[in-house]
Amino acid sequence: MKNILRASLLTLFLCGCARDGDNLPEVVQVKKITPYHKVSGDDTVESIAKQYGMKRSELIKLNKLEQPYHLYEGQRLIVTPRVSDVPEPAVDADITVKSNSNDVPEQKMESEKLNTGAPVEDNEVLDNEALQNEPKVVEAKSDYIWPVANGKSKISQRFDGEGGIIIDASVGTPVKSIADGTVVIAGVPSGDAAAYGVTVVVKHPAQKTMSIYSNLKEATVAVNQKVKQGIIIGKVGQTGSIATKPQLYFEINEISDKGRQSVDPEILLG
Repeated sequence: MKNILRASLLTLFLCGCARDGDNLPEVVQVKKITPYHKVSGDDTVESIAKQYGMKRSELIKLNKLEQPYHLYEGQRLIVTPRVSDVPEPAVDADITVKSNSNDVPEQKMESEKLNTGAPVEDNEVLDNEALQNEPKVVEAKSDYIWPVANGKSKISQRFDGEGGIIIDASVGTPVKSIADGTVVIAGVPSGDAAAYGVTVVVKHPAQKTMSIYSNLKEATVAVNQKVKQGIIIGKVGQTGSIATKPQLYFEINEISDKGRQSVDPEILLG
């Protein structure tokens, strides 16, 4: 009976929902890029600074050069070129861009191999100050929030491979939309799905997902209403025959060309 109810609920919620847009390019790997100039010939502080459109004082400060600013063959100086007509500096880089679109080819720029004859450790020395000034990579946070406060600690029934989870909460607890989206269901479903009671379903085009909130006391949004992440869309209740206590039945479906698939909310919400 439980599986029949889930099937009825999923069929009702997903009927008539359009598929979302094109896949976006995915950056697979990005490593730090450090431009430098390798000293050779008659290079001087003045000539190198001029070559890259830098001030002499900038080059000295960036590389912590000390008077009388003697340079040696093969020395690597970090530079910050500012104009397009100066010679392109050498780069330590490995960038791979992968696209899900058929009309965007995969692009890859391999590292320039250094062969200066110097020991390996000399080639790997970079200016500490320059490294500290480089922007740090910040790990992206989840696109979603929990539908009720401290929801993760209130789960009484976890994901079992299909359907959703049950979060215990007192009657009247605010239920929030986990992400921006559009309301596609608000009220009691018909047929077997009525066992889930008052239900709100929000479609999230940006994430290509759909969230389902059931057993609500009431829905505070309407069909076709645009909602922002965190907006209250209903209140916890005990409606529907599947609810034996005040609770929120919560489910997330991923939307793809192959159809819709229930996923573990704890994985997506963190």
